[in-house]
Amino acid sequence: KNSKEFYLAKIIARKSERVGTDWEDLKEKMIVRLSITGDLYYSCGRGRPRAEAWGQVDMSLREMDKNQWIFPEDLIEILEIWKEHHLNDLQAGTKKQTELLKKITTKKLGYEEELKILKENGLEIDRGYKYGTAWLVKKVPENVLKRLEKLLTN
Repeated sequence: KNSKEFYLAKIIARKSERVGTDWEDLKEKMIVRLSITGDLYYSCGRGRPRAEAWGQVDMSLREMDKNQWIFPEDLIEILEIWKEHHLNDLQAGTKKQTELLKKITTKKLGYEEELKILKENGLEIDRGYKYGTAWLVKKVPENVLKRLEKLLTN
């Protein structure tokens, strides 16, 4: 807005390893879980910046007017990684089930609506796995993990 106003985003990525069921082949394996959180502060140029949001600040950042605030390219790339890979170990469906739902609609649906679509398309159960009965893991590619680490340490 004015030259003294600014937002400051502090972003933290945590990786941990655990055993999980892979959403592609439905096999148990050691996986990397990615969790990204942050804090968002605002300053009008006087006094200390005040906290505006914390935790899942990616939503707050996405809602900000890009014509009003300057977004560094690194932040835009971090937000893309966040959207695609945050909490990768909480997938309700297999890759096939998830891709079908994305192909059919871009809207957020409830569980029952998703199940209905999958039933209609013969994918409520994929290779013995019934949609939504466990948390599956979507692997985060190693190059994405390395890129995120580099973005957050620069």
